[in-house]
Amino acid sequence: MRVSKAGVVGAGTMGAAIAEVLALNGIPVVLKDVDRARVDAGLAKVRGYVDELVAFHEQRAPKEIERIEQLGVHLSVDQQAAVRAKLAPKFTRARGDEVVGRVTGTTDFADFAGADLVVEAVFERTEVKRNVLEALDTVLPDYAVIGSNTSSLSITRLAKGLRHARQTLVTHFFNPPTTLPLVEVAAGVDTREDVVTDTVDFLQACGTTGTPSCRSACGRRPPSS
Repeated sequence: MRVSKAGVVGAGTMGAAIAEVLALNGIPVVLKDVDRARVDAGLAKVRGYVDELVAFHEQRAPKEIERIEQLGVHLSVDQQAAVRAKLAPKFTRARGDEVVGRVTGTTDFADFAGADLVVEAVFERTEVKRNVLEALDTVLPDYAVIGSNTSSLSITRLAKGLRHARQTLVTHFFNPPTTLPLVEVAAGVDTREDVVTDTVDFLQACGTTGTPSCRSACGRRPPSS
């Protein structure tokens, strides 16, 4: 599955983190919520998550030097330089700014036009999620895939009668997505098998910590009735 534009509905803790994971993999992401205040809060969360990742990489070498010296080993200037070179940040501030720049906020479903994949991460209530899926159904292209971050609701019932019913499935990200790379994928009764397979392949190829070699683990459960 080729994803050149993605969307996330719900700019809370999970939605912002899912948007960050997609943006980490070079994908432009539209992050939506019901009002501008919530959208801005979600974008701030994305910035915060990225800042934490940058800080982690920047602190690896100093912490390792400190750990070694606490063991009673005095490192020379050259040895400290070698540690810093070995643990040089792979995720820099410049990369972090690029990731943040890939996420834009909106309050309008129309901005999902042309998206290849949209994940909804709104409240775990049938009527709330159904309203979101109906709105997405009217604006997304025919080929688009809709993922629901539900952990308990029937995706078959949520998607029943939608134009995208055959391309709608559960994509349940575990929290926090950037450090717990597990996504539970479940088909509905109407979901096409190739959509499930392509979604799993896409998620498995997604790095979650800014390191391209890091791969997500995907769980599969039987179709949701």
